[in-house]
Amino acid sequence: MREVAWHYGRDIRCHRNTADAAAVGTKSVRAVLAGLERDTRSALWQWLAKTGPFWDEEQQHGRDDYLECQDEVVTDTGIGEAAFCVFRGAECAIVSAKPSDWSASPLSVAWREDEGPAESVEIHNYTEVAVLRAAVEDRPKPMLSWDALELSAKRRCPDLVFSPKTFGPLQGIPFHPVTAERLLRRLLTLQAVKNGFDTQRRRTPEANRIYRTQFSGEMAPFSDSSKRERNRFRSQLTFAHPTKPGESLFCPWHGKVRMRKTQPVRIHFSWPIKADTPLFVVYVGPKITKR
Repeated sequence: MREVAWHYGRDIRCHRNTADAAAVGTKSVRAVLAGLERDTRSALWQWLAKTGPFWDEEQQHGRDDYLECQDEVVTDTGIGEAAFCVFRGAECAIVSAKPSDWSASPLSVAWREDEGPAESVEIHNYTEVAVLRAAVEDRPKPMLSWDALELSAKRRCPDLVFSPKTFGPLQGIPFHPVTAERLLRRLLTLQAVKNGFDTQRRRTPEANRIYRTQFSGEMAPFSDSSKRERNRFRSQLTFAHPTKPGESLFCPWHGKVRMRKTQPVRIHFSWPIKADTPLFVVYVGPKITKR
């Protein structure tokens, strides 16, 4: 099912702790993997424990959001995350392996924010390869080139300022639609943060949540370069100013996209992000700070 999703430029995301989840009886996924043939074990371990992608790295809902499905609380679970994304207008579904307690489709999930009334949404739950393949075949086609990514980013992220050379470094690496989708997702996050200020130039609650979940923590998808990297790669992390000829910007802050089959890519941007100053995105391409 993951290979089907990958073939059509889609992601199947797991939780970083999936390897420790119960699989058969009291056996964890980790314990079951230990008994598999070496190549299969290695491939599954690489996916579930190392490369992901992991939805909890960019978790959209918080532990204070009450989400319920089939009379069970699904806050802080994949079902809850998928439902929350749908509530927010994103296209999202789940994949369940058989046997599973979650075999019905669609699944109805109720969400209650604070003391307000509950809202319900239905999310598709794919348990068969053929059904998943038919679904992704019918969806709009993913981006087919780096140029398409650039056009989409500039159209959907009007509050970001790109330089003429921002996307140039991508032309030197093979295109893959999943990489493009993840890069666009990172840029949309930056757009949401830049647009996340109220009339008093203070961060909105939504922007604060994004900072908390995506800009802090060891595995956050956005981070500053380390002190060593800032010193060693200072010249490489200094870029021509997008709007002021002759000036430059030091941009060690970056968004990360980790891929299983391709080299890591980065988005470098100006920092800090403020209400009254532009947010410059100066580089999208292969990781610069390679050791």
